[in-house]
Order: sequence, then C-alpha cells, then structure tokens
Amino acid sequence: MRATHILKALHGFFSRFADAWAEGCAPDDAQFPYITYPLTVPGELETVTFYARIWYRSRQYEAVAALADAIDAAIGPGCRVPTEGGGAIWIYKGDRFMQTAPVEKDPDLKCVYLSLALAANVR
Repeated sequence: MRATHILKALHGFFSRFADAWAEGCAPDDAQFPYITYPLTVPGELETVTFYARIWYRSRQYEAVAALADAIDAAIGPGCRVPTEGGGAIWIYKGDRFMQTAPVEKDPDLKCVYLSLALAANVR
C-alpha cells in the first residue's frame, strides 16, 4: 500500500468531524474546531500509535469533548477506512483515549489529544 493512500484515508476519516490537516499544515486563519494529526504510515504487519489533536476556542471543554465523543463512537472497537488501490486502514483507540492539554499562552484555546493506533493492509 502506498503512503499516499494511507495519508488520504487518514485525512478523509478526520475530515468527517471537522476541518483536518497534517501537523504543521493548518492555516493561520483556520476556523475552530479543527483537527491535526501526524503523517503516520505503518509498515507491513505493523501497528503504530499516534496522537491526533482537536483544537477548539472556548472557556470550557464540553464542546471539544463532544467532538471527541463523536470520533470515539465512529471508531468503536476498530474502524476500517477503505483506501485507494483496494486496501484499507484500521483506526483503533489507544490507552487513555482522550487527554486535555492546556495551552498556556491562550486560556480560551483548548487542545485535546486522542490516543490512537493505526494498522494498514497491503495488497
């Protein structure tokens, strides 16, 4: 499976919930909420762990937690996401699925880390 197929599938999955970008690629004028994720590509027969981040502007965590709940429900015990070329990736929840991460420079900016695992089949 090509890395481009995996990365497109990851983007497609996260974009179902909010605007999504690879880490470091969100525009300066991005509208909240949005999701960032690392460019993560597992090798054959490998499962890799990674963190996606949900960014939200609010004084409270309720709205960002609701978005995390929607992603949690979509993943369930494991979520199969088809890729171009006939393969698929699987996204799983990791340990301590949701964790808050304060942004000290801006108390209204909220960040939540989602602990995830990723596997891909190779055709």
